[in-house]
Amino acid sequence: MNIIPYIGPLLGAIPAIIAASQSGWLIVTLLITCTVIVQLIENACISPYIIGKQIELHPLAVIFAIFIGAELAGVIGMILMIPLFSIAKAIITEFNHMKDIDIDN
Repeated sequence: MNIIPYIGPLLGAIPAIIAASQSGWLIVTLLITCTVIVQLIENACISPYIIGKQIELHPLAVIFAIFIGAELAGVIGMILMIPLFSIAKAIITEFNHMKDIDIDN
């Protein structure tokens, strides 16, 4: 479920929570607490950094793009926004590169 940013891992934790409920509420509480803490760290720090390194964008730009995708198209927008953002960056970079080339020579 990690392919769905932000909520996917929490949805993936549901089977673990159901299994932990057989052992008692203390285990369920610990599991939920650990899951939330790990997801907060991953979603706020690790994932934007890794994605930003791969597509050469600042991690805040990655977070911003995901938020825009969420506002425009929900979960599908969150999934598709980083590739679209990357394509737009490549087009702009190529356009700037072509603009710098002297056409007469």
